[in-house]
Amino acid sequence: DPVDPLAVAAMVEVGADLNQHHSHTLADISLTDVDLVISLSSEAAAAFDPPPTGLIVEHWDIDDPTASEGNRDARLEGYRQVRMALEKRIAARFSAESGKMP
Repeated sequence: DPVDPLAVAAMVEVGADLNQHHSHTLADISLTDVDLVISLSSEAAAAFDPPPTGLIVEHWDIDDPTASEGNRDARLEGYRQVRMALEKRIAARFSAESGKMP
């Protein structure tokens, strides 16, 4: 499926173009090439219960931006909040892994 237009709009604000991106299913991905999976929904986390041997699975409790209500600007703000929350989580997770401060 194409990326949600509000996700595209929120990411354009930080210079990321998602227009050519599309979703994948687990069947589309070779898990032998993956070390870490980060799930953002309980449904996604359940797909890795139990996780395959050697695969690290983390679940991050992030709000679902599609649950945002109101006019377009109010809903877009929900996507911005998720974007910022993910930026912080990614920086903290991977700077800790490399030993660098975020």
